[in-house]
Amino acid sequence: MKRNWIRLPLKGAQNVRELGGLPAMDGHQTAWHAFLRSDQLSGLTAEDREMLLAYGLSTVIDLRSPGETKKRPDSQELLDSILYCHIPFMEADISPEGQAGALDSLQDLGSLYLSLLERKDVIRQLFRQMDEAPDGCILFHCTAGKDRTGVLALMLLMLAGVDRQDCETNYMQSFTNLTRNPQFAYLSQNGYHYLVRSDAEDIDKAYNHIASYPHGIKGFLEGCGISRACMERVCHRMLG
Repeated sequence: MKRNWIRLPLKGAQNVRELGGLPAMDGHQTAWHAFLRSDQLSGLTAEDREMLLAYGLSTVIDLRSPGETKKRPDSQELLDSILYCHIPFMEADISPEGQAGALDSLQDLGSLYLSLLERKDVIRQLFRQMDEAPDGCILFHCTAGKDRTGVLALMLLMLAGVDRQDCETNYMQSFTNLTRNPQFAYLSQNGYHYLVRSDAEDIDKAYNHIASYPHGIKGFLEGCGISRACMERVCHRMLG
């Protein structure tokens, strides 16, 4: 029997965690081993890779920019065993070593998230990829597993009928997890706190924007060109 982990205890990635186990629509619970959200996978150990594969991982969706993937490509040993999809959620490099202009955008996270929600072509591509992914667990990630990953996680949780408070809690956990990573802990302690913070008020801007659409998340996704049938299949995968 597979174990269920809220946060997977990996050595080479500190923000790999489940979307499972949350109260959802009509008395359902979000499914375990269906979706993982994560930070970058470049530092995975052999034991980490074995754990992810044993967990049921079948697909990785990389949301990073081409520049970020070039600097720190995901573990090739893992990718050799699963389906890998590179779908940049934005083109700017917002890794800790990224260009200053791109990093400045992280000081206003709520506005950044609203700009991501305008990337309707990317959102459509992401949902189609999740719909067509092989059976097994889908892991999606960016660099820290907080911003681009957080917006996609929010859409999935809202689609499954998870309430606002649980959506906020899921997002806010990133700050605590990233303090486990010496790179991000150093940044937080030296004037770059905004690179690792995950405050409810920021993700709430994205939540409110989506909720303002007629029919909420379904109306928003329809506006991105995603069919109801696709939504239903992805939602079914979220609920198991």
